[in-house]
Amino acid sequence: MIYLYIYAICDTIREYGWGKRQRADLKAQRYAVVGVWATLLYALASGLFVVAALCFVMWGAMGVPGASALPDSTSATPTANTVLVVNGPSGNGKTSLCRLLTGDKERFKPQSGAKSATRGVVHARFPVQTPRGLWAIVADTAGFFDTSHDALFVSREHREGYRQLAERYGHGIDVIIVCSDCGRWGEIFERTMTIIKNQMGVSVLNRILIVITKKEGRKLEKILDDDARKKIEQTFETAPFPEVVAVEMGGEDGEENRYPEQYEPSRKAGMNAIDRIVKRNNGSKWSNHLFDQARKEVTEAAAGITHPQKMRDKNEIVKQFNNGQLDKVAALGLLVEVKAGDDELRAEEAEKARVEKENKEVGDKAAKLEEKATKLEEENKELKNRPPEVHHHYHYESDNSCSIM
Repeated sequence: MIYLYIYAICDTIREYGWGKRQRADLKAQRYAVVGVWATLLYALASGLFVVAALCFVMWGAMGVPGASALPDSTSATPTANTVLVVNGPSGNGKTSLCRLLTGDKERFKPQSGAKSATRGVVHARFPVQTPRGLWAIVADTAGFFDTSHDALFVSREHREGYRQLAERYGHGIDVIIVCSDCGRWGEIFERTMTIIKNQMGVSVLNRILIVITKKEGRKLEKILDDDARKKIEQTFETAPFPEVVAVEMGGEDGEENRYPEQYEPSRKAGMNAIDRIVKRNNGSKWSNHLFDQARKEVTEAAAGITHPQKMRDKNEIVKQFNNGQLDKVAALGLLVEVKAGDDELRAEEAEKARVEKENKEVGDKAAKLEEKATKLEEENKELKNRPPEVHHHYHYESDNSCSIM
């Protein structure tokens, strides 16, 4: 503004001369008014720009209201620090639950029937956000039981999947989601928890979320009657009573996509339970010897350590796990507790092992006897081939002379 005033005076003097100072002052005032308005408009525009920039930054940080918790394929994938692993028997709705939690229709395609369709481990493409704002990745696993062995043995696919979990999430797991069919509640749940304790140890019980599927319209209070609660308390022993939710899920035709308002309460209930479990454990993660060893191997491999003394055979962990050495379970593998009616099967396996042991002992004895017989035969041959010995007899005569006979 001062610059405009000086410029107006100089311009007026140049045009009218020194004698017309009054007109010069009038023109300078006009320039000054224009300068004031220009300054005010410039300040207003600058302030609006700054305010708009701040609003844009805050809007981006807070997120768009109503936006989906699941990022699309074009957005940047957030870092997921929480790991959710879905476990349970075959055909109990694990894949359907993963589909409900994540909305990932491509990865999680549930099938009807009590046959496990999942092989190994299936990971969600994108993480999902919990109500507390935690970003979590969901991993689906193969069913526990091998139906060809009458649900007595852990399936080979699940064992392999457990190893894959250790390799990918060696830093640890946050929540174990156990799916339990409402219609198969009871004995099947006890077997499932026995397998989990054998595999992971009792320390994992603080991280269990029991999800009751296929509830057929029944409320959780009706499902968790006194008998059910007693079974859970006996299974968890000294651990706190676990989080339990009953969820409504769509079938293989994807009903949850047609009626989202019907299934959203189940999804929220599960997510809230997950938040409570993570908070109860203060954000710490669970791992065991298998996970620790896998993390060590992955770290060493990334560091380029290939020395045979420092880099174990990558199949060694699988061998130990399949042989039951890690969890000190039965020699036949991860044999779970069975009913009294299955004692005959266990007795048959024990008798088979006893016969094999006796046959091995008899074979060892026969081999030793054969070795002795061979040694005696060689000694006899050596005696036969030895040349005969010459014996000299001396005869003494009366005249003190001797002669050789």
